[in-house]
Amino acid sequence: MEGFGGDLGEILQRISFVGPEELKAFLWKVILFLGAVDLFLALTTVVHRIYVDRRDRLYKRAYDRYSDQVVNAVIGEGSIDPPKGDIEKEALGDVCLEILKKFKGAFTEKVRQIAQEMGVVDYYLRKTRSFIVHDRVVAYEKLAYLKVRDIKEKLKEELEKEEREWVMERLIFSYALLAEDFRDVEFLFMSLERMKYVSFKFVEFLWFDLLDTFSEKGRLEEFLEFVWEKFSERPFFLRAFVEALGNKRMPSLGGFVLRVYGRYREDTAMRISCVRALGLMGFEGACEVILENLIHPDWRVRAVACRFAFLCPWERVGEALVERLKDESYHVRINAGRTILYFKDRAREVFEKLLSSEDRFAQDTARYFLQELEVRNA
Repeated sequence: MEGFGGDLGEILQRISFVGPEELKAFLWKVILFLGAVDLFLALTTVVHRIYVDRRDRLYKRAYDRYSDQVVNAVIGEGSIDPPKGDIEKEALGDVCLEILKKFKGAFTEKVRQIAQEMGVVDYYLRKTRSFIVHDRVVAYEKLAYLKVRDIKEKLKEELEKEEREWVMERLIFSYALLAEDFRDVEFLFMSLERMKYVSFKFVEFLWFDLLDTFSEKGRLEEFLEFVWEKFSERPFFLRAFVEALGNKRMPSLGGFVLRVYGRYREDTAMRISCVRALGLMGFEGACEVILENLIHPDWRVRAVACRFAFLCPWERVGEALVERLKDESYHVRINAGRTILYFKDRAREVFEKLLSSEDRFAQDTARYFLQELEVRNA
């Protein structure tokens, strides 16, 4: 058999077989090596656990200490111990961020000043240069909450070259916290459009933060006009904006919602968002919209309209609500009943009358809410 360096016989002659003693020695070496690896892993696991436990104890002690010191320093009744090492800087930074998320105004400016003076900002800036992606992302978020606007250009560069969507989402959130003008808003949504999947709730949170930003700047009306100009033909983003407006609970924004409703009244999802937003903000001019949607073919629209029908006087909405107690959808009936409870003087009379109704749904719903009235009055 020719090829491969000669015939088969010559090849077999060149093979030298390993003897039993040599094989035994080789296996012992393998066993000893694997035993050494196991011992090394066991030791490193123990050391790592000790390190993590110690770090957690140091962090908790520092966090508890700074929780008191930062509040006292802000109100002018104490000072802050300078942090020693990264663990204490991390703890101080988290205390500052927790306060910033709960409060606004001059109080927060003092907290940001503390973070700057105590080296927390420099610590996070150093973390933005980390080779670990998660560390960089978290550092950008914390700097954004601290309103360190010096990082905005660097953050923008990172976002422009980033392709991983989970990283993009976190960077977009950080950039939204630092947005100052309408160009920043356009860049944010251009970045969002690069992503294959975008959470509707995430976009709503972005709009909520942007509303806070431009409201604090006294440019809210200007911002609303900008949104209409740039997003009136982009219903996904516009609907998230409407939801954010509702959660702001500001009746003065109702006019914008009505404007959107007029344009997208044939879009069921947008219709639901508009009715919900008007209801959440308690907009006085919402009654006509609510009455219109109490008889909509889609049960989801009827359910939302029933939920906020208390914005109308009983004389206008009472009959329609009673009719909705006979609705084929359980959700519509329950929302209608809960709204009727809002009209305290009318509720018992309405439910007792429906007990003799020929409609089984109305009877069951009336009986349920009469029991609830008994519980409330007990």
